[in-house]
Amino acid sequence: MEIIIKLGLVLTLLIAALFYWLLPKTKFAGQLEMSESLFVVTTVVGMICGGLGLFVTIAWPQFITELHLWEIILMPLVLINVYWAMIMKIKKTSAILDEKQILNMTNAAAVTFVFSIPLMVVLFSLYEQKVLDGIIFFPYYFFMTILLYSSSTLFYFKRA
Repeated sequence: MEIIIKLGLVLTLLIAALFYWLLPKTKFAGQLEMSESLFVVTTVVGMICGGLGLFVTIAWPQFITELHLWEIILMPLVLINVYWAMIMKIKKTSAILDEKQILNMTNAAAVTFVFSIPLMVVLFSLYEQKVLDGIIFFPYYFFMTILLYSSSTLFYFKRA
């Protein structure tokens, strides 16, 4: 089972890389663009991946690394970021976001940084008390951070 999951993940990433390389050379490339709805979808997908990943890590910690569930849960967000990279490649610039979106992401990064420090202290304390296994320390932290960052990005985006 583990080998099938690994092959599936590698195959998905290879197909995404192939699209990244080939799609900008097609006529379809002109239809790829960054929009507010894509920005919102990205944050919502990040919230779903973060929330689902956190739930699965808490509910089935033994499977999160054994079956590579954390990579599977993260794959939709990775693929959206590959799409963003394709847009940057087509537009020949990394400036595909407007100033408001950049400000929203900056504010969300600051909030995430501030809250991730006490979060890390809590996780480390749980690890030291043998409540949290060391192998899943990273998925807990990673999914909590993605959930917090995506949620606060959407919050700042919708607030203004």
